[in-house]
Amino acid sequence: MCGASLVRLSSSAGSACGRRPAVAIAAILSVVWAVAIVLLLAFGGVLSGEPAPTTPDTPAPSESTPPAESESGDALVIELAAERELDPATLDAARTALAFHAENAGIEVVDVTETDADELAVTFGADVTSTDIDAFARAISAPAAEGFYAVDAVHPATGGADLGDGSATPPCDVLRFGPISVEGHVIACDEAMLTQLLLPSSARLVGDAIIEVEVSGDVVAVTLSDAAAEDFAAWTREASAATAPGNQIALVDFIGVISAPTVAEELAGEFQISGATLDAELIAARLRLISAGVSFTPR
Repeated sequence: MCGASLVRLSSSAGSACGRRPAVAIAAILSVVWAVAIVLLLAFGGVLSGEPAPTTPDTPAPSESTPPAESESGDALVIELAAERELDPATLDAARTALAFHAENAGIEVVDVTETDADELAVTFGADVTSTDIDAFARAISAPAAEGFYAVDAVHPATGGADLGDGSATPPCDVLRFGPISVEGHVIACDEAMLTQLLLPSSARLVGDAIIEVEVSGDVVAVTLSDAAAEDFAAWTREASAATAPGNQIALVDFIGVISAPTVAEELAGEFQISGATLDAELIAARLRLISAGVSFTPR
């Protein structure tokens, strides 16, 4: 994600009672040999890697057979509020983002369903602990960062970078529930948990600076409000002439870094985010949430 770019736009046998013993013995031997041959062929198939024979009552498993459903555990009901209209598209974006956030934090989610016009229920897997659910709930209700940030430094996921006061950045494993505030900074990791960014304590542009998000293939087109466009133009003009990491702008939400593209030129009120590895639909969903000013209240 950090490598993205920011640009414009059968029959029964007869009785053997009257036959001679030799005939009976021969018949018995024939049956024995037949059984032996069948067994030999069967074991030969298994040893050679061929599938075991099946009968009509026990059909061979098919690749299209769906896996058994995960066993459900606890559910967390989340009330949503928004600065703009909380429409079906925004609720759908919330479902996408919440499911991704939990899975990215290593928590199994069985389902995210709408229980009311402004409520979603997240059902977790049976093995998810109450400790993880509580941490998830705290993270979504009080995010440490949201909006457009300058990038002060880029560190590996292992952390350990000096913050200048004797403390060091934690590894991304500690940040699996989202960004954290440390010593006047925000630390956020990318969705792959491979890189962490050191950011200022506050956003330069808040999320509601975005008024429209559209997806076309693997490109996400973003439109800013007129009020934000002028500041963004000045910012991107400075960033395009700066060296790394000053030439990056990080878009951050309660999950972490949505994208931290490199700025190639001055941009006004419209720009595109593109990259070979990004998930355009997921990025769009996360941007729509911060655009609408959505907040979560677990109950």
